[in-house]
Amino acid sequence: FTTQNWHVSQQITVTGVDDSDRDGDASYSVEVRAASSNDPLYNALDAADPAVLNIDDETPAINVTPSSTLVVGEDGTATSFDVSLTVQPTSDVTVLLFSSAPDEGIVSADTLIFSPTDWATKTVTITGIDDSFDDGDVDFSIIISPATSDDPGYDGLIPNDVPVQNIDDDDAGISIFPNGGLTTSESGTTDSADVVLTSEPTGDVTINVSSSNVAEGTVSPSTLTFSAAN
Repeated sequence: FTTQNWHVSQQITVTGVDDSDRDGDASYSVEVRAASSNDPLYNALDAADPAVLNIDDETPAINVTPSSTLVVGEDGTATSFDVSLTVQPTSDVTVLLFSSAPDEGIVSADTLIFSPTDWATKTVTITGIDDSFDDGDVDFSIIISPATSDDPGYDGLIPNDVPVQNIDDDDAGISIFPNGGLTTSESGTTDSADVVLTSEPTGDVTINVSSSNVAEGTVSPSTLTFSAAN
């Protein structure tokens, strides 16, 4: 400040410094030192030190990505998701995982443990389970339990569950092999065809079989019955 600009305020900018420690909001001050001047009234005059609060941005949280519905398939198609901590824990953090429909999809790990020395992102694979039913595409979830830890910041945190859809690869149908070109003869020569269902039924399936012209040929048996067992 000079005798010319003494009445013009001069601004001090205070900028917070980031760290990776979960140290909470920290108080400190801007130390305004005693003035030096040839004016004896200002020389050694000391202004008040402004108090400052630096807001901590390390908040414990458990992130699950992606958050959108994942897709697996009965044909063996698999997918994966990541689980990560936002800040280093002070103690082990454990979460349990399980499928809400293990007959539709399973996870590669049922327990994830993050330690203070190894809290890197962990990847979990989901694999679709095949069945023989035409049950359509099925929605289920990978459930992630609340975290347990001696670190109070993480203990009890509830991660988001993972929505999943298992794509069905079964279609109800009746197949005949071959479906044409059979040959018989008036001398009694026979031919045959195989009949099979393309997916497992939930109840017995009965198919009646007959000849369109019994004067030319007959068929046997007259009834085919398929069950869930055969």
